[in-house]
Amino acid sequence: MPPTQTTLAEMLKINDVSVADLGISDIIFAGSAFAMLNAQESSNGTLHSYTVETGAPTVGFRAANTGHNNAAGSSTKYDISLKILDATVQEDKAIADVWRNGSEAFMEKRALRNLAQAFNQAEKQFLYGTGNDSDGFVGLVENDAYKYQDSEKVIDGGGSGSAVQSAYIIRSTEDDLSVVYNGDEPMTMGEIYEALLNEYSGGNAVSQYSGYVLPIISWLGLQIGSKHSVVRVANLDLSGTNVEDKIQDGLAEFPEDKPATHILLSKKCRRSIQKARQSYNPYGAPAVIPDNIDGVPLVLSAALGAETAIEDES
Repeated sequence: MPPTQTTLAEMLKINDVSVADLGISDIIFAGSAFAMLNAQESSNGTLHSYTVETGAPTVGFRAANTGHNNAAGSSTKYDISLKILDATVQEDKAIADVWRNGSEAFMEKRALRNLAQAFNQAEKQFLYGTGNDSDGFVGLVENDAYKYQDSEKVIDGGGSGSAVQSAYIIRSTEDDLSVVYNGDEPMTMGEIYEALLNEYSGGNAVSQYSGYVLPIISWLGLQIGSKHSVVRVANLDLSGTNVEDKIQDGLAEFPEDKPATHILLSKKCRRSIQKARQSYNPYGAPAVIPDNIDGVPLVLSAALGAETAIEDES
């Protein structure tokens, strides 16, 4: 396991106080991988560049008084563009002003709901990319390594049809799978201000009313890292008993010096693993809810669910 990582829960601020410090990060990040993914500042505002080692350096033994031709490894540079995550709150002033704890408390309460929904959508973007929202950042399934049944980093679970699921085994560090945010515009809540808000009908503004606005805008992107950062276990039939076995096949794909840090899966997928363990229990007792496979923690993702089985690229 890598050292403790900085996460979005620690980076997100409300009025200069960390969401984690307020003890409400569990509300905002419930069912989201962003609660545990490493988060790092972009290398250049809304753009982020990183390098991936694609060839190992050449080293070796040599005899005394003889030379050896050591060679540096090779690397590939990647560039990604961050996209805007907007969770801005707008509310009728008349409604906010009669809230029992005051208008500011009402707007902050709304902000927590907006943030929770925003990160739920960002979680889907993280997995499905522009197939989820064409205005968002590129996601995992859009990478050729995870797109097809015969892709390099896909383990085929053997299921078919339109009700199979995927689990993602990841290594999340600064050099691997990581959330990237814009350090020039860190994710914070702005000041609440009054404004005239538009009432819309049929896509057109038809009237205005007094309201409050609490801006919450940030830039996010996804750094996939190297080919050893993610393995997708696809086409899992949750009615079977081989889900855990297939995930273990995926874990075996990670190098010894770069082990997986987390396994993302749905609650139903975790339940399938529990039922399979129970069926092999010699005492017939209910199996405990699994929290890891081979020591790698299971992380529930609300964005993962039924999907159509992927096929070979050809």
